[in-house]
Amino acid sequence: MKIQAGLEGSRDWRRTGLAAQELGVHEATLKRYADRDQILIESIHWIYGLYPNSPRLWDVKLCREVLAYRGKLNRQAEKTG
Repeated sequence: MKIQAGLEGSRDWRRTGLAAQELGVHEATLKRYADRDQILIESIHWIYGLYPNSPRLWDVKLCREVLAYRGKLNRQAEKTG
């Protein structure tokens, strides 16, 4: 789903299930990264849908970049730790 996002141009957003599948994580894990861990930031990596019962939408490309970077940091910490 393409959504116009101001000066950024159009972004490719995915519903939670599809985003989780493309990222190779469980839906609950993806939501935890946003809610509890705050690795993924609202309005940057994900947005709420129009209505209270609408699914969140995720920018998979940006989420993948952040998760890859966090993984890199974790691996480096393990080496030095």
